[in-house]
Formats: sequence, structure tokens, C-alpha cells
Amino acid sequence: MKGAAELMATSQRKATLRQPAIARDAFLAVLEAAAPLRAQRGDRVAGLYGMVPGWVIDEARQMLALVNRLRTEAGLRPAALEQVLRIEESAHALNGQPWGMVNYHPDRCGDSQLTHWHIVWQRGSELLRTRVHEKPTFDWPTHYVNANPQFQSPDTDRYLTAAVHEWINDLTETLVLKKETYRSYNPTLTLIDNGITVRGTVSDKAIAAVNSKHQADNPEPQPWANSPHMIEQRKIEQQQATAEAEQARDALNEEIDNWHLTPIEVNHAYHAAIAAELERRQRHRDIRAQLAELPQLFIAL
Repeated sequence: MKGAAELMATSQRKATLRQPAIARDAFLAVLEAAAPLRAQRGDRVAGLYGMVPGWVIDEARQMLALVNRLRTEAGLRPAALEQVLRIEESAHALNGQPWGMVNYHPDRCGDSQLTHWHIVWQRGSELLRTRVHEKPTFDWPTHYVNANPQFQSPDTDRYLTAAVHEWINDLTETLVLKKETYRSYNPTLTLIDNGITVRGTVSDKAIAAVNSKHQADNPEPQPWANSPHMIEQRKIEQQQATAEAEQARDALNEEIDNWHLTPIEVNHAYHAAIAAELERRQRHRDIRAQLAELPQLFIAL
């Protein structure tokens, strides 16, 4: 294995190239070269309750000094605030280059109930730090405030509204909506599709059509209305309810027509959105699997 002086000289030569990525490569080269030595000396931290040997602290100080010099010579500036390392969805990649994980940081995260990493990463000419949870928010337990397991999209709303449209026009016997009260239906629906919790909202015109049809088809019984006058009044009310249901149905039909989409196209767009969401979620899981393999950096950032 190269001596420490030779490693430092190599790192200095690489850093003088003034390319920010060189600093990371040189730093990780030092870590890799020093690994056998650390293994021989029993390099481990025995959990939260263990003791850190003095030589580990000395090595951490030397490593920090090296990183400070490398990032200075390569033009890297330490960031004052934590920045977000995120996936650029358009590029399907991270918005920076991860270096590794650190345990020495000023964040007060001891009360965090979700396991996470503190990752040092590079963006342009800056060294940054961010907290990344081991699981994305859509995989968090639902009792956490920021858990986000549900998927929503305009394609889902159209898909469900089109399903109501078919029922209103007697093209199907199944109504996807659930009754909220006797004369009202909840416009929001949750379903499971390919393991994803999908949430959609039916349009106002679809809800109005369903409620109007329900009232026309299920007149409220009035056993006391047995006089000729009251019977005639009930007939007029039923005719009005039927007319209102037809008007609501026509309004929904007009809304659907204005989409300029066929039922097949609406169905295809919904399933394409689900497929894209499945790919996005897998992409986030895969990148976290890669982050889990990052080396431990004995530096303070």
C-alpha cells in the first residue's frame, strides 16, 4: 500500500487540475487505500454505546484536513446551509454527485423516527450536505405526517369521471362512487392499482348527474300524501326531478365531449400514468439502493 506522504502528494497533484470532480476522486482514493490499514487495526465503531479509538479520531482529523485542502485547491466551496439532493425527474438522475455519508454534522436529528443518511455531495463548485431518508415518502408508514403513498393525476380524474358517465348513460350497471349520505355521493374515490393507492376526484357535473338521477329514481316515500291534490303535486315533483336529472346528464355528456377523447384514449392515458408512476417509484428505490453503498466519510460537514 502507498505511504501516507505518497498518497497526499498524489492527491495534491490531482487537486491542482482545478476540476471539482478530481477532489472527490482523490478523497475516495485515500479512503480506499487506507482501508486495509483500518481493517488491520480493527476499524469499527461498536454501535451508539461503543467507544471510538483515539486513532480513528486522529484519522478523521487528517481526513478532514485533506478534504478541506482538496476542495480549496479544486475550487470547491463548503455550503453554509443544507441543500436538497434530489432526483431530476426529467433527466432520471440526481442533481449532484454524492461523495459519501457522514456522522459528524450539526443537525439535531436524534429524535427522528425514520432512518436516514447524511450525505455529502457535490454540485458544480460546491460541497453540500443533505439528509436523505432510506425510504421515499410513498413507502413511509401512513401514520407519518409527510407520508405520501397516494397517487393522483388528471388522468385518474378523467378515468373515474368517464366511468360515472357510462353509468349515467346506462352503458354499465356498476357505479364506481360510494354513497356518502342518503342523497349524496362522495366525489373522491380511492382504489388500488398494481399495488399503488390511487386517489381520484370525479367532476362536479358527474356528481350532480349522479345525485339528480338518484333523486329521480328514488323518490322519498310520503304515505300520507293520499289526497287527489297531494297525489297530483307528487306527480309534478317527480316530473321536475326527472327533468333535472336529464339536464344534469346532458351537462355531463357535454363535459365529456369537450375532452375530445375517446373512451379508449381515456383508459389508455390512465394506465399509462400508472405505469409511469410505477417506474418513478422504482427509480427512487434504485437510487436509494445506490446511496446505501456510499462509503463512510470521516469528515465533519
